[in-house]
Amino acid sequence: AGSIREGSQALRPDGDANVASFEGFDSILPCSACGGIVKPAVTFFGDIVPKDRVNRCFEALEAADGLLCVGTSLAVFSAFRFVRRACGDGL
Repeated sequence: AGSIREGSQALRPDGDANVASFEGFDSILPCSACGGIVKPAVTFFGDIVPKDRVNRCFEALEAADGLLCVGTSLAVFSAFRFVRRACGDGL
């Protein structure tokens, strides 16, 4: 068997997965209250991190004894900026 980096599920250089089918993901229902897109309160690859969230993270770093990054490759600036700040602050 090939590795996860080969074939139809290979991770592409832009961080997206090359999946064989999007069946079942092409009819996401809109929010019943506002008609907008329903998605979790996370920042997806390619999304912009809201400024207030960035500021809260920087404030939390000022009070922190360390930093643990989970669920990121740090290949994009949205998470890497916190690592840079932590290093700059001597964490």
